[in-house]
Order: sequence, then C-alpha cells, then structure tokens
Amino acid sequence: MPPPSKTVPAQLRAILQFDAYAALIPLPGMALLLFGGVQLHEQIAAGIAAGAAYSVGLGVTKKFWRSRSYAVVLTGTGMTAVAFIGTLVGNDPIVELAATAILGACCGALSRRNADHWWACLQIIIAFLLAASFPGTVTDGALRAAIVAGGAALQCVSVMAMIHLIGEPRPTIPGPADHSSTVEVRFHALRAAICISVALLASRTAGFAHSYWAPMTAMLVLKPGLRDTAGQGLERIAGTIAGIIVASGLTRIAPSDAWTATFAILTASVSFGLQQARYAVFSAAITTSVLLMIALAGGALPGADRERLLATLLGGAIALAGAAIAPRWRTNKNSGGDHL
Repeated sequence: MPPPSKTVPAQLRAILQFDAYAALIPLPGMALLLFGGVQLHEQIAAGIAAGAAYSVGLGVTKKFWRSRSYAVVLTGTGMTAVAFIGTLVGNDPIVELAATAILGACCGALSRRNADHWWACLQIIIAFLLAASFPGTVTDGALRAAIVAGGAALQCVSVMAMIHLIGEPRPTIPGPADHSSTVEVRFHALRAAICISVALLASRTAGFAHSYWAPMTAMLVLKPGLRDTAGQGLERIAGTIAGIIVASGLTRIAPSDAWTATFAILTASVSFGLQQARYAVFSAAITTSVLLMIALAGGALPGADRERLLATLLGGAIALAGAAIAPRWRTNKNSGGDHL
C-alpha cells in the first residue's frame, strides 16, 4: 500500500484530471466571439454564437468514424438545423413536446450504443430546447440558425487550425462495451422520452423563464440504472451549486463587460480541459462559464442562478424517478460528455 502522501495527490489528480490540449484548442474561437460581441455591442448575438461554439469546442475529444472533423462539423450542422426548427416549433407547445420526446428517445437509444454519438445528440437537443424557449417567425428562426451556424463554423475552423498547430487532445476514454439487447435499448429510449417530456412540462408549469434547464438536466443524468443515475444527479447538483457561487463572485468583481467576457472565456477553457475529471468538477466549470455568458448577454444572474439550481433539482429528481421504476438491467458505465 503506498504512503498516504502519495495516495492523496494521486486521488486528487484523478478527480481534477485535466487535458491542456483540450483546454487550449477551442480557446481562440470562444475569445473571438465573446470579445467581438463586446466590441460591437452585440452581446446577445455573440452569446448565441458562443453557445454553439462552446458545444463544438467540447467535441474536440470526440470522433465520428475515427474523425474529429466529422464530429464537430456534423454536430454544428445539427445544431443549426434545430435552431431554425425549434424557433418555429416553440410556437406550439404540443408540437414542441412531441419533438422533444422524439429527440429524447434518440438520445436515450444512442446512450446504449455509442458515447460520442450520444454526446452529439445531446448537444442537438440542448440547441433545440434553447431555440424553442424563444419562439418566433420564420425570419427569427433563420436569423438564429445563421448565428448558430456562424459560431459553430468559426469554432470548427479555429479548432482544426489549432489541432494543426499544437496537436490533438487525448480522445475520450471509452467505457466498457454495452451489449444491450434491442428490447433494452428501446425501453431506455422510451424512458428517456418520458423523462425529458415530464421535465419540460414540470418546468413550464413551475414558471421557469429558463425552462430548458430541467429537461437538459434530466437527459444529462439519466442512466439505465438507478445507482448510476443517482450518482450522476448528486454530482451535477453539487457542481451546479459550486458553479453558481463562483460565477456570482466573478460577476461582482468584474468591472466591465470585457472582464466578464474574459472570465467566461477562461472558465470555458477550463471546462474543455476537465472533460475527464469527476463529473461534479466538470459540471461546476460548465455552470460557471454558462452563467457568465448569460450575464454578459444581459441576463439577470441572481434570477438565472436560482432557476438553474431549482431546475437542476427538478430534472435530476425526474431522471431518478425514471431510473427507479426500471428493471435492474446491466448499467452502462459510459458517462459520455456534457454541454451548456
């Protein structure tokens, strides 16, 4: 047994596992968008574009058909499509609920098959939920899609250039193979569809302005087994609380929008590098950077942080309930990735 002095640092390194390449590669794209938005006084548009770039940046450790380019380009393309569709679908709550359930079912099925594909589907769901929360006309949808496409495209180009300059980050560590039967995959897809739909309805009933946080949390923490779902949910709640505290402190000391943008860029970079860290740590970094981007875009942080916490609790509870009623089949240890 190793001495305590060596054991503790090793455990700490495992908890705070950091990939410097993954942190640096998406950094220029985020900086261009957020600093550019401040300089042009277009913080809201920059926030939407940076959100797309943020999701694409998280994809630098993913591969589709052994290609990072496919992973980030296809994810950005999917987010652009649902940005337009979601803006229109958001005008009809019934159609929005049906579309949310379908996307949730796809994500649930992919979680039992391929972690990288699940991650991409999750980013697309989040982009859809965000767009549907701000319904509008065809023109509004086209404008939002164009902003998302611009942010994703700029990040894709920036990421590819950085990989050429400094090299590739470590790939996501794959989990054990999931040999789920077709019946098990379909059951989990149905469970995911129900959980995300219930979370959306519950958050809307509760009157949350940012109603997408509850269904997003439900999809993030839902796993095939109760134990995995409970562990993921508790870590996300802990990370959310920590992120709220850090973001609130940083916004209070930021003397200008340029400083808020700087803090958002730095914390986003940290979250890119922490994708292999403990989920609570990764979740804290994501919460911090997302709330800072909301603050930069003019969102009221005190309201946003309280709602994010309540929505996280709500979505986590619904996912836990969904996992609790499931048969005790094999659980997939793949944790996948995260987003906004």
